[in-house]
Amino acid sequence: MGGFDSRPGGTNLGPGAGSDSSGGPGKRTLTEQLTVQPKGDATGEAADAGGDAGTAAAASGESSAKKGTTDPAALRKQFDATPESDVDKLCRLVAQRFSLKVTSTSDSSGAPWDKAGLRRCWDVLEMLPPEHVSKNRDLKSLTRYRSGSIEGWASDSGEAAIGYGAGNNIDTETEVGAFTDASDPLRGKNIFDATVRHEIGHRVDAGVGGPGYTASDDGGGWQTWDGSAGMAERIVTASGGKISSWPDATEKTAIIRCLQKVIDDRVPDEINDRLEALAFLSHHATDAAQQAKLTDIKADNAVSALRVAFSHQGPWDLPTGGVKLGDRIFQESYDWPQWVSYKQSARAKKFSRYQFRAPGEWFAEAYATYYQPPGAKGALMAGLDDKTKTWFDSKVDPQHGAGGTTPPGTSGGASTPTGGATSTPSGGGTSAPAGGAATPARGGGGGA
Repeated sequence: MGGFDSRPGGTNLGPGAGSDSSGGPGKRTLTEQLTVQPKGDATGEAADAGGDAGTAAAASGESSAKKGTTDPAALRKQFDATPESDVDKLCRLVAQRFSLKVTSTSDSSGAPWDKAGLRRCWDVLEMLPPEHVSKNRDLKSLTRYRSGSIEGWASDSGEAAIGYGAGNNIDTETEVGAFTDASDPLRGKNIFDATVRHEIGHRVDAGVGGPGYTASDDGGGWQTWDGSAGMAERIVTASGGKISSWPDATEKTAIIRCLQKVIDDRVPDEINDRLEALAFLSHHATDAAQQAKLTDIKADNAVSALRVAFSHQGPWDLPTGGVKLGDRIFQESYDWPQWVSYKQSARAKKFSRYQFRAPGEWFAEAYATYYQPPGAKGALMAGLDDKTKTWFDSKVDPQHGAGGTTPPGTSGGASTPTGGATSTPSGGGTSAPAGGAATPARGGGGGA
């Protein structure tokens, strides 16, 4: 799904990914140090209510924690028995279970976790391979930030961050169209769960060869440019239209420079005015020959593509992804800027629209889809993108597709992501990036 990333690396899943402080390039991993050894507090929710069973469960779990247990069942028992008010202890238990720092982010958007969010994270993380979570050197912290919608982002510093607010029901909010079409596998799935999987996917991507796969034809044939230099010439060449074969070399150079300036300034709405201001078209209003030239330039597919190719326009949400140039779509994925192109035909086997924001988002959405419970891994890919399912089975999943999405013998179990609710996610925005620091907008499944 989509969400919110704040530079190459993260994502945001739920709609409305637009909190002021969650998408900037200043995201950093945590500086606070939480010890993963829980304190000796034997309180529990049931015990607070006077239940002997709750007291016993809390005491049993606490005793195990004192000994430094790593037994998942014992840690989950203690987590369930810990009162909602003891957020520090809840964070320590999640940290101990999954070998992560667990706290709020270190910037102004930081927000404390609550038990509901940590419980749901626990269930999602427990369904993923340990190699992707507790044993993943590229994943160091699980953090929360303040947001009015369910979203997320990830960074190369090892942080996976989840955003949600008091108005969100993380157990029931489902993806209803902000990032998917009706036939997409991620439509109708729990947004929070998919966002968590999506953000973990960002931290798994590089370690399993994701960039190589997304560069292949089976993975969309993605190409990436960190910066906008030379994009106008690439787009004109890919278009193969009248500009690419313009007979006057001086005029052609002027056209391409004009389009490049539009790209650098990120002003697609000014394309017409800037073209009309070209010196060799200065009399187009009264000169029929100049007007004919201007008409040809404006009608070129390269120009048509640039009218809808910028990240603030969300071209990945268009039915075709934009204007196809040759066999490819060119677009600005993120405004720092990053430009990409991919094979337009790959959209026929998409898992969500947001998947086609950037190659990192492509992988993260595929990851969220592959591990979507319940049932067999990759079940939602089968028949839609069999080659990607086969690749995930052989290269991404340590069990090579075996074992299903619900691990046997876990005490916590996994909540079914589809939930049963039909509530519409809060907010109405769109929104995430992969690979680098943090990025603006999908969240995970994501979606970020």
